Amino acid sequence: MTRLKAFNYKFCHSVYSRIDKCGRKIERFQKENEGWLNQPFNFETKFHQTESDDENSDDQQPSTSTGSGGARGRPKVAFSEGSSRTKRRRAAELSQKFEAEELTLAAKKGLKQEGNPSAATLISEAVFTTPTRPQKMLKAWDSSQKTQSVVPLTPDQALSLMVETKESKHSYLIHRATAKNQFADIYPSYHKIRDAKSRCYPNKEGQTITETSAEIRLQDLLAHTTRRILDLQKPVIENLSHDDDLNSITLLIKWGCDGSTGHSQYKQVFSESGLGDGDMFLTSLVPLQLYSEKPGGDKVIIWQNPRPSSTRFCRPIRFQFKKETTELTVQETTDIEEQISRLIPTKYITDQNRELSVSYICAMTMINGKVCNVLSDTSSAQTCYICKATPRQMNLIHEVMELPVNEEIRDQYMASTRSTKQGHFRTKKEKSSGRFSR
Repeated sequence: MTRLKAFNYKFCHSVYSRIDKCGRKIERFQKENEGWLNQPFNFETKFHQTESDDENSDDQQPSTSTGSGGARGRPKVAFSEGSSRTKRRRAAELSQKFEAEELTLAAKKGLKQEGNPSAATLISEAVFTTPTRPQKMLKAWDSSQKTQSVVPLTPDQALSLMVETKESKHSYLIHRATAKNQFADIYPSYHKIRDAKSRCYPNKEGQTITETSAEIRLQDLLAHTTRRILDLQKPVIENLSHDDDLNSITLLIKWGCDGSTGHSQYKQVFSESGLGDGDMFLTSLVPLQLYSEKPGGDKVIIWQNPRPSSTRFCRPIRFQFKKETTELTVQETTDIEEQISRLIPTKYITDQNRELSVSYICAMTMINGKVCNVLSDTSSAQTCYICKATPRQMNLIHEVMELPVNEEIRDQYMASTRSTKQGHFRTKKEKSSGRFSR
């Protein structure tokens, strides 16, 4: 029966694909596929051919080779790394090839091999016992869910809910009063929300606010960020064994600067002439990963940014009501690099009285091509800031291969931005010299 389903699936897929190519028009389909439709159809031969194809396909593994002899296209990802849509599609393919009992036994065996015998026992009880057992198990689970006590939100969870929903204080108090009237006191008082909000702010001693700018010392910002992440990951730190080398932890961050124009200008007059709020220059950082390395070289990841390209974890260092210029970019970059050179590790005491030392690795990768040109002293935006190739030389590969490469600029900035005009020849050049690294 399973093989018949597989044969039916392949045959219908062939018919549907031919119809789609003809724009789903019957007359065009009959005309363009007249030879295919008039061929004699031997069901027994086609059915046995499908069986042999299935046996051969089971022995073959998906190839990720990009060579001339291998399969082309995107490599097949593991099932656990696929999206929900990919998982549903693969599960549908398996359900068409195998019966439900086979899949259930395979799932039970796989769970036991992964060290989850409880889930395997539940599957066995639900499938291989009496027909009414699954319904009884579901009713028991529903009743246990209804009898569970109400779990109130922590102040941090309630604050996160307010930020996500953009809820005001008045709206929050109404929701809290309504929940309490329904005997579900899950919202903490607003005083606790205010205390949780104050814990999100760094120390005021390191902040400097003027009429045209606001900034915070990099040391204070990184220390506050580190402590907040470690507070969030307390369960992870507690689960790590004492044998792990957690005394020295590293926080990897990326930072950069950029300017923007065209902001709304208000009638409020600045004390100094020539200043306005139509231009802004922002310097910010994003934490990427908090990890510890064992003496053997293995990395223990404590926290990792789930959205490294999102503004959710972006933390401003300084913003100024100034127009982006070459002098301002160089001045800002020099100041931040000096602060990075003076960074000291942050100390953190866990609940088990363990002292952790967190050092920092700062990579200037949040920049665009304009900033790269400024920092590499490249006057033209059409000139490569790594090898100084001009637009005329970009069409002459032999001249490009002879140009010297500024390895310092390449290693520092190439990971963050790559010119679309010059990506082709730079890739060829660096591959040929054996120095291509991304």
